Amino acid sequence: MIDWKKPELNDLKMIREAAFRSCCMGSDMSAVNIFLLADKYDLQIAFIGDLLVRKYKTIDTNLGRNGYTFPVGCSFSDKKCIDAVLDELQEEADRREVPLSFCLLTEEQKWYLENRYPDMEFVSYPGDSDYLYTAEHLGLLPGRANHKKKNHVSRFRREFPDFEFKVFEKHNRDQCGDAPCVCDLYRVEEAWIKERENSLEHSQVLEKQEIKTAVRLFPELELIGAAIRVEGRPVAMSMASEISPGVFDIHFEKSFGEYALKGAYAAVNQLFSKHLLEDHNAKWINREEDIGLEGLRKAKESYHPDMMLYKYSGILRK
Repeated sequence: MIDWKKPELNDLKMIREAAFRSCCMGSDMSAVNIFLLADKYDLQIAFIGDLLVRKYKTIDTNLGRNGYTFPVGCSFSDKKCIDAVLDELQEEADRREVPLSFCLLTEEQKWYLENRYPDMEFVSYPGDSDYLYTAEHLGLLPGRANHKKKNHVSRFRREFPDFEFKVFEKHNRDQCGDAPCVCDLYRVEEAWIKERENSLEHSQVLEKQEIKTAVRLFPELELIGAAIRVEGRPVAMSMASEISPGVFDIHFEKSFGEYALKGAYAAVNQLFSKHLLEDHNAKWINREEDIGLEGLRKAKESYHPDMMLYKYSGILRK
């Protein structure tokens, strides 16, 4: 029997180690996301030997998040280890009398399962695909393609020349007060929510709680955050964590009001990306999926992704 459980804080070290060993790049393999989004996606985890497997169950038809994930924690050359875990998943599916199904598969993982299960049917969910950019791209905004984004950053600097940019590292546990502190990250979210208090969607209510939890457990989750203040008021924020060596996931990014209209999103994106590039040796920045929302898709495409990490679901029909 596979010992499934809801991910807890003391599981994060092993989750990170598995992601690091497999050099994962997907936002779904971020230890922070696995912890924060467990309730949202009815997510459970299990360690079979040294390999990590997850199990999802969601009713959201825009996302392909139902079934097992591919085991991670070793290289693809370790076929014997991977196949042993797949055998256990097959046995469990047979006991439950349900088809063996997988979700959030990368191209490489899909290829592996295609060869192992020739009758497995695959489908792609575009809303689950991640947008990835080189850290140099977002941190430096080089070339003509990024001219509009540079203009947005320049406008913010002109409009608010005395702004303050503050980075919070995972060891921070500052006391809230007038000085910049990790609470700034949540204060931006509160202002963002207040703007939309009469038209909040369920997902936005859930995200508010996720951000609150992330700030409360900031050191434990090994997060890195940044906030922009204008005249002492936090007006933009971003939070990230490392998925695997050199690959960072942007979990949240918020601004509001006139600050957002005058370039705060572009400013916090560029400044935080530059920090990750210079201080954390970031190579890639994952800005996650668009979950099928047109506005998010356009925003992520406007930065001209350097790579799309496409994801697939697979089911073995009896």
